[in-house]
Amino acid sequence: MNLLTQEQKERIQRAVEDAEKKTSGEIVPYIVKRSDFYWEAFLKSALTFNIISLLIFFTIYELQTIGHIPEWSIWDKFLTLPVVISFTLMFTIFGFVICYIPFVRRFFAGKQLLNERVYARAKEAFLEKEVFATSNRTGVLIFISYFEHRVVVLGDAGINQHVTQKDWEEVVNLVINGIKNHDVALGIEQAIEKCGELLQKSGLAIAVNDVNELSNEITEKED
Repeated sequence: MNLLTQEQKERIQRAVEDAEKKTSGEIVPYIVKRSDFYWEAFLKSALTFNIISLLIFFTIYELQTIGHIPEWSIWDKFLTLPVVISFTLMFTIFGFVICYIPFVRRFFAGKQLLNERVYARAKEAFLEKEVFATSNRTGVLIFISYFEHRVVVLGDAGINQHVTQKDWEEVVNLVINGIKNHDVALGIEQAIEKCGELLQKSGLAIAVNDVNELSNEITEKED
């Protein structure tokens, strides 16, 4: 499913064009549905629920052993090997399937893995779109990974010496706020506008002989 409509893509392209009228920088927006599928999260979730099921049976057994549960009670039926295996298998499958829910998968993947995969995918996008291929090394990539709710801004050498990491964080927050407010297109537009302002203030005003070196269209991919 596309994250952006054609009308939204055109709005973003116009935002890039407007920003680049004021600066010699080249702004490249790029959005993916997700940076990875995170099979590790599925396995961690399945293992977690597997352990939970075993702990349940262990607790029942221990309570029965110390006399808190009579040996003739209904719990005796749950301590047979076929029941234990079936129950544990059901819990394990449930743990695997539940990871198809986005926030559950993000939880079991963990922040560090999410950050690593998104950053690695952003670097791939930087090379794919040849953001480095400008005469004064003034390309900047705004990379959005929707599933992870992560944004990475990668500036080329000619930009990073003028713009601080704190400045880029302002750009990142604009996109993230757009995602949280269910209007990612608006967040991207505002981020592009902010990029243009930062580049202009940093002394990268548009030159007389400036030409458009990179595409203004946003790239959208499934992964």
